[in-house]
Amino acid sequence: MLILSLMHIPIAIVNTFGASLQYDSLSFAVTSFGNLGSADSIDDINIPGCNESDFQQINCKINKGTIALIYAFLDTFSTILVILGWKWIQAFERSENIFLNRSTVTASDYTIRIDRIPKDATEAELAAHFARISSGAVAEVHLAYKNAKEIRAYFKRGKIMQKRFNVVQKIRYEKTKDKKTKYKGKNRRLQKLLKKRTKLTKDIRYKDAQREDSIDNFPIPIQGFVTFQKENGYINVLSAYQLSWIRSYFFLYPKKLRFKGKKLRVSQAPEPSTIIWENLECPKRERNLRKLLTTGVAMLAILFSVAFTFIARDFKSKVLENSIQYCPEGFLDLSSEKQFDIVKYDSKLSHCFCSTLNHAEQAREELCQEYLRTNMQSLISSYGAGFMIIFMNSFFTWLMDKAGSFEKHHSIDEMETSVMVRVFILKIINTGCLVLLYNQKWLQRLVRVRFDDEPDFGVTWYETGGLSLIIVMCINIFSPHVSPLFRFYKHRKKIAKIEKDLAKSETREKGKHKIW
Repeated sequence: MLILSLMHIPIAIVNTFGASLQYDSLSFAVTSFGNLGSADSIDDINIPGCNESDFQQINCKINKGTIALIYAFLDTFSTILVILGWKWIQAFERSENIFLNRSTVTASDYTIRIDRIPKDATEAELAAHFARISSGAVAEVHLAYKNAKEIRAYFKRGKIMQKRFNVVQKIRYEKTKDKKTKYKGKNRRLQKLLKKRTKLTKDIRYKDAQREDSIDNFPIPIQGFVTFQKENGYINVLSAYQLSWIRSYFFLYPKKLRFKGKKLRVSQAPEPSTIIWENLECPKRERNLRKLLTTGVAMLAILFSVAFTFIARDFKSKVLENSIQYCPEGFLDLSSEKQFDIVKYDSKLSHCFCSTLNHAEQAREELCQEYLRTNMQSLISSYGAGFMIIFMNSFFTWLMDKAGSFEKHHSIDEMETSVMVRVFILKIINTGCLVLLYNQKWLQRLVRVRFDDEPDFGVTWYETGGLSLIIVMCINIFSPHVSPLFRFYKHRKKIAKIEKDLAKSETREKGKHKIW
């Protein structure tokens, strides 16, 4: 990233200082290619820092076509550099994965997972079936039952137990403090904590009774996990069940692979520590519907971001339309008084006069207040659209994290993979694609915003779409660090409070020793 940033510094310098400033110098748009001017109006670009009076044999101008070729070369080299870096990371990942697989052995290297098992299946029957197919010994067989209610009941009971444990520790603290200070009065806080402990104990007993009522004496098996004594058995079974789509049909399904006359779906088992047992009874169809629902919510959020971004871009375009009228020839050479007189009789030329003033002078001049207000609104809308995109990216991360538990994934690995892929795709669409879709007519009709400019990358686009893209990229540099810095600040604040309380306690103890 450092190399890519250094490579593009010359581009930013030439764009900013190599032309006659098409935009306001306070705008990010001055760093874009549009600041060099339209192709039909400007042919040569000044080389920043070059002075022909100092170097008489050097021409300090460069053709705009040559600049474009240089930019294209730098962009191409940057793209090749990124691709090579990506390929290197892939190769390193493969070699590291091979090394880790050779040096580590886990339970999933010997275990398969079986879906769609019959309701009357037993562990002994599954062991005999897979021992015959693998031609090897089976070490263990475990069945997963339809007992999600019981597991959730244990979770609820555990939360109450945690609260009771915290209350007990506070009771011990209060009793120790009273004993140390020889306090003989009625400790109201202690009495309150004792009542709370009694209530939590009753809640635990109530949850135990609820759990016992919800337990099914004859639970239905929904999945099976078969662990082989040797890896060959595991490999043989997976190879046997890797059927083509034609042979997977029931009437072509091999009889020797059927279990009690039914088809089985066999795959590599996830690590035991990553299995979410209470979600195993959720079928694939329901999980896909839940994914569709959460993805639909995310797409609605993207549509809201599109509408906000398009409205901001439309407002920016209208502000620019009011400033495209050319100033009279020689207007900038006139005195301020004469410029004011001309603009006073033709308000459409207010930008010619007001653009020569700073913001404080524009605020004081009544003629320029409207010009200042619209420009500030345009600037705020541009930055607001950028912050909206960043906010939506954070919302997507939060939404997909919540969706991970809502979608009932069978393992933590599956959940994290699903969340990562969708967050990546949503952020790509929201960050990189929105400002590149301004000229899509169907999208304009969808958000009820219409742009009348030409669908090209002219100067106007760099002032609107290009500016939005630059703002988003700049905000993206800092936004990932906001949350960690805020958490660090809260942590340091908490530590400072603890240190302050300890210092007060030490001071109090020293005072008691002096009295004695």
